[in-house]
Amino acid sequence: MHILITRFTSLGDVVIQTAFVNAIKKSYPNVFISFVTMKPFASLLEGHSNIDYVFGYEKKKGLEDIKSLKSIPKKIESETKTTIDAIIDLHGTSRSFILKFLNPQIICLNIDKRRLERFVFINLKTNLLKRTKSHQKRLAYDLSGLLNLNLDESITSLNEGSPYNKKELGDYIALAPIASFAPKRWGIENYSKVIDLFLKDKSLEHFKIVILAGASDDYVDQIDINSDRVVNLKGETNLSEVKAIIKNAKLVLGNDTGMGHIAEAFNIPSLVIFGPTHKDLGFGTYRENSKVIDVDLWCRPCSGTGKKKCFRKEQYCMSLISPDRVMQEIKGAL
Repeated sequence: MHILITRFTSLGDVVIQTAFVNAIKKSYPNVFISFVTMKPFASLLEGHSNIDYVFGYEKKKGLEDIKSLKSIPKKIESETKTTIDAIIDLHGTSRSFILKFLNPQIICLNIDKRRLERFVFINLKTNLLKRTKSHQKRLAYDLSGLLNLNLDESITSLNEGSPYNKKELGDYIALAPIASFAPKRWGIENYSKVIDLFLKDKSLEHFKIVILAGASDDYVDQIDINSDRVVNLKGETNLSEVKAIIKNAKLVLGNDTGMGHIAEAFNIPSLVIFGPTHKDLGFGTYRENSKVIDVDLWCRPCSGTGKKKCFRKEQYCMSLISPDRVMQEIKGAL
């Protein structure tokens, strides 16, 4: 049997879906699994022990995009020499809908994205999601009755990635002060203070700090600390190297982004700072050695993605999280 799984974006979500893949493969070892995602994220999954084929999709414009989406199953069947028996849509977007709609000959399964519950939580501040499982577990549980899945295997995982050998790193923690939307970023000045506290702590003097950021994350340049224990890799790594760096870290600290999910895929302690978003939306930490750092405010969450600008002059969901508190969490995790 050949199952095609679709999840086009984003980085963290793609990592999370590996838990569902693992549950399927451990329950049905002979199933052939293809995974469709956007091309920039394909390297996340290439070489994964439970994914047989990864298709990196390149977005087109207008009608060409629709034609390209329609042709995905045929291209995969041609490459794998097997017929796709079912599509499991883990995204539920217009792009995945078009793919399914234009391939009616293939059986499709859809996930429950809890859209109503999310709307109520974000807009009415009534949390109907408090007792639901995180996304790492939720998908397998939702489809366990239909697919009879091994729920013990619904944990995230990734392949090791490409070793990073350009600098000697030794023992280190990784900092990822990035986020796709500005409201999700704990201030760079706060990260700078944490770095300063970390460097002054005698009990941690054998650790380095490795900063991970993309070339376009210019706000990270505001971290201006001159120390041979701080290694700023902004713009110097590809996604495969990032995986290897995180896998070998002792701890990962960052905002609500994919870096924390990558850390948990390798069972590396992850401290994730949540501001406008909320862990109960399903994207919080799920391993015992990881933790969400946040504050309890009536206005949280104000959006599902963290894109919405705060209505206040001061964004208290971030400003009330102090560097001292984060430093205490780091020491506790280490």
